[in-house]
Amino acid sequence: MKKGTLYGVSLGPGDPDLITLRAWSLLESAGSWVYPVQKSGGECRALTIAQQSGANSCNNASELLFPCTSKAKELAKHCLLAARHVQGMLDWGDDVYFLIEGDAAKNQNYNYLLSSLKALDQGVKSELVPGVVASPAASTTTDSDERTLAIVPSNRCIQSIKSTLLQVDTLIVPNPKPLMAELILLLKECNLMGKALVIENVGTSDERTITKLETLIDYPLDPLSLLYVDNSQRSSAVKRQQCSHDSAHLSFS
Repeated sequence: MKKGTLYGVSLGPGDPDLITLRAWSLLESAGSWVYPVQKSGGECRALTIAQQSGANSCNNASELLFPCTSKAKELAKHCLLAARHVQGMLDWGDDVYFLIEGDAAKNQNYNYLLSSLKALDQGVKSELVPGVVASPAASTTTDSDERTLAIVPSNRCIQSIKSTLLQVDTLIVPNPKPLMAELILLLKECNLMGKALVIENVGTSDERTITKLETLIDYPLDPLSLLYVDNSQRSSAVKRQQCSHDSAHLSFS
């Protein structure tokens, strides 16, 4: 069966008349809508824009929970659950339209979802649909103490993962099993073994937290798992250098 494609559909700054023809044609075509919410049953501005546009409303639109939280482990768990939900639809051959207010390229939730999906399926197909962008009302400033987070697919080489780890406060690797031995060596090299853990069977009744990572080298770890690394104690000099080059609160890989 041919797998579906994930589309990050930009819907503009709020006026339904500013939806692009490309986005409109996708909303009118067969496929499944998904939209981000901060809490279950919560409102989504992107969904409202799509509905107000007059496009054929998708009867099976489903929410994806991306809570507004500073707890990186909690956010990572929801990203992986959202990815697994979307993966199921794609595997059935459905195209999935992720509804986004503003510009999809700058949307944190879409980037999190896509990174987590690629960790579960390296061959996932995706397309970013640009939209009309509204100029920001004010510039964003970043304090050197703000935490940065990156979600890195496990198909990356270990040197790439190391480079990312050294620049962020929190590293998440969904489905870390393929690189577990190399990841453990990296954590030992960086003196972070005591700051890392694996959450297995995320979101299920069998969910458990594993801190003794060496036991996982030959263990058949479930794909619905993630490696969490707390690197918030990295040096202040490194943080200042990072903030001088990156004004984003969260980063993606």
